[in-house]
Amino acid sequence: MQMTTAELRSLMPSAIAWAKAQQRLVLQHGACLTESQLALAQLAGVRRPGMIRILVVPAIPMPEEKALRRAATNHLFPKVIHGLTLGYGIYLQRCAAHLRPLQAHEFRHVHQYEQYPTLEAGLARFLGDVRARGANAPHEIDARKFEGEIRAAMGTTDIPAVVRPGVWFSPV
Repeated sequence: MQMTTAELRSLMPSAIAWAKAQQRLVLQHGACLTESQLALAQLAGVRRPGMIRILVVPAIPMPEEKALRRAATNHLFPKVIHGLTLGYGIYLQRCAAHLRPLQAHEFRHVHQYEQYPTLEAGLARFLGDVRARGANAPHEIDARKFEGEIRAAMGTTDIPAVVRPGVWFSPV
């Protein structure tokens, strides 16, 4: 069953607090981008790539609060998640952190966040779109398109897409 707009709205304060805390953690403990990553972030349209930090983790963290965790796992996050971008903070799962298409996908999300005045505004838009459209949310389509362009430029079509419509929970 699809999450309602009212349900998402009631979770937004918790989601924003969690996202801000996670972004702070990544910005404090994450690594600066390499020269090649800086170039890729610029290619993704990021205006301030030097602000980005990447934290490589065994698994992408999930919210601890019960209701938010349930919403994330059942409605808002894909079934398979190798990266998560929160403003200038990017989590990458260790098993996939080296993949340039994944980095490209997440850098495109940074670019998207830059279009909003605050993390809160971007997050509200992104979560609302994912609630309504799942993997067909405009920001995911845009990130997959950029990711595909990078895969094509690399001459590799055998690298699986980071996020495919089939691996998202359906917004039925």
